[in-house]
Amino acid sequence: MGTRQESPTERRPAHAGRHRRPPTTRAARRPPFTLVGRGHHVTVGYTLTCYALLLLVPLGWALTRTGACTGACGPTRGEAVGVVLTAVPGLGLALAMSLPVALLLQRVATGWRPASVGVAAAVVGGAVAMLLVNAVTGDPPA
Repeated sequence: MGTRQESPTERRPAHAGRHRRPPTTRAARRPPFTLVGRGHHVTVGYTLTCYALLLLVPLGWALTRTGACTGACGPTRGEAVGVVLTAVPGLGLALAMSLPVALLLQRVATGWRPASVGVAAAVVGGAVAMLLVNAVTGDPPA
């Protein structure tokens, strides 16, 4: 028994027998859907930074108030700090609404940078929290 000789018409192409990967498409390379994707730490960091600024700027203003005042100069330091601290629970609710929004926006808006997603999530989360509080309490927005 000998080996069979191939005729010139039966020759296989040069790449035959090699394992070739099928060409991949963008959809095939995309990982399965998960809420937390690549770079989510940066996006959450920017969202937290927006809320930190929303707390620290008024708190800094409140701490610079003086106790002595003549005429109509506004609240004293204690009153101003009290007003800022009464806003903390609402700010916490808005932050709790913004973090899932940030992760979802990051997943959906793949072309956006993390800073843009963080700011957009802070705005959307704040608006949703305000609407939720107004719907529960019945108070109109101020």
